[in-house]
Amino acid sequence: GGLAFVTGAVFRHVGSERGQSTIAELSSLMLVLTTTWTFCRLFSSIPCQHTWFKSIQVIFRQKRFSLTPVFVARTTVVMFCESGWCILAVCVCLPIAGLVGDLRLLCNISLLLTSNNICYLSLGALLGTFSSVPYGMIAATFFSQVSILASGIFTELPPSIAWARYFSPFYWTVRGLVKTFYQSS
Repeated sequence: GGLAFVTGAVFRHVGSERGQSTIAELSSLMLVLTTTWTFCRLFSSIPCQHTWFKSIQVIFRQKRFSLTPVFVARTTVVMFCESGWCILAVCVCLPIAGLVGDLRLLCNISLLLTSNNICYLSLGALLGTFSSVPYGMIAATFFSQVSILASGIFTELPPSIAWARYFSPFYWTVRGLVKTFYQSS
């Protein structure tokens, strides 16, 4: 909630002004929200998943239950609960930024940021489960940074690797946010 409040306060004039400065500020707001939710919960999911998975393996060895359904159920619930932070942030940040009044806009942005968050949380959960915490953190940093660079949002990609953007959740989130923000204007 606090980060969403600060972000909304920094971009408080975006929804009330129209013109060239608004386009730049709206683009900045969109990139801040996407980048924040790309990293915000990813790194906390790795040690939590690692600790949980190691403790559940001990119980599994006692043959009380099958590991796969428990693992899938817990991971699914955690991902959906963690992605609720995106919805809260959108509901706090955008009204402060003056982008209130269009419930469809809030829902679309929440859905896009939630989908992005779930992609990176899945990566964190996978790395936390099958590696040690330090290696999981290193791999998560590498994959998330490559994903952002491969999106082609910040620079034009060489034609030989331009296809890589289609595998980047960051690319699809930013593309969806651009359409959502500018269709509502």
